Amino acid sequence: MKARANGIEIGYDAEGHGPWLVLCHSLGLDRSMWFQQVPVFARSHRVLAWDARGHGETTSTPGPYDFDLMARDLAALLDTLRVDRVAVLGLSMGGNIAMAFASTFQDRVSALILSDTIASYDPDARRGWRERIAAVKRDGVASLAPIQAERWFTDGFRASHPEVVERILNLLRHTDQQGYIAVMEALADLNLLPRLSSVRCPTLVIVGDEDPTTPPSAAEQIHQAIQGSKLVVLEHARHLSPIEQPEAFSRAVLEFLAEVGG
Repeated sequence: MKARANGIEIGYDAEGHGPWLVLCHSLGLDRSMWFQQVPVFARSHRVLAWDARGHGETTSTPGPYDFDLMARDLAALLDTLRVDRVAVLGLSMGGNIAMAFASTFQDRVSALILSDTIASYDPDARRGWRERIAAVKRDGVASLAPIQAERWFTDGFRASHPEVVERILNLLRHTDQQGYIAVMEALADLNLLPRLSSVRCPTLVIVGDEDPTTPPSAAEQIHQAIQGSKLVVLEHARHLSPIEQPEAFSRAVLEFLAEVGG
C-alpha cells in the first residue's frame, strides 16, 4: 500500500490486531526485511512496516536528508493513517529515525526498541562514510554487496542460509542510488547522542554480539544515555540480528513489550 504524507508517497503494510508497533528498516533495505518478524508480531500487535524516504516504494527526493526529516515522514504517515500512539522498533538507520522520532514526538511513543544502531560517529567513522559515498557515486550501490554481506551476517550464517543472504543483498542492489547517498550523508553528520536524555518512554536496546558496524559498545552508549533502558546482546549475530537470530530477536521484543504494556 501507499499513502501520501509529508509531500511524498510512502510505501507501507499494516497487519495484525492490537497496539500499534512500527518497524523502521536498515539503510539499503526496505520494509520486506522484516519478513520473519511481521507474522510473529502481528499475533499480538497491529504492525506497521514502512519504507523510509529513498527506499523501497517510497519516493526518492534529492538530498540533503536528515533524521528529523525522516521522523516527520513517519509522523505524517501516522497522521494519514489516523494513528496517535505507537511503539517504534528501528534497526540501524531505522534506529536513527526512531531516536529522532522518540525525542521529537515524545507523546506519541509508548515504547522504543533500538536494534544494532548508533547515536554518534567518531571522526574516523565520519571519514569512512565520506569514502563510502564517493565509492557509491563511482561504482553504484550494488558494488557494496560483497562487503555488506560480511558486515551483516556471520560466516556461519552465510554458509548455512545462502538463500536468505541473497534475498537481502538483492534489496540492497535495487536500492535507489540518490536516496542511498542522501542517507549516507545524513549518517556522516550523525549526532543524536545529546538528544537521548530526553527519551522518557520504556526503551530496549538490542545488538548482535559480533556486530562490526554498530558494535556492542555503541549499544552500551545508547543504553547509558537513556535512563531506565534495558540492553540485550544476542549471541552469534552481526549487524542484521533480526534476520540472523529471528526467534531470539522476536522473543526479546515481545517480552519487553509485554513487560511495559506496549
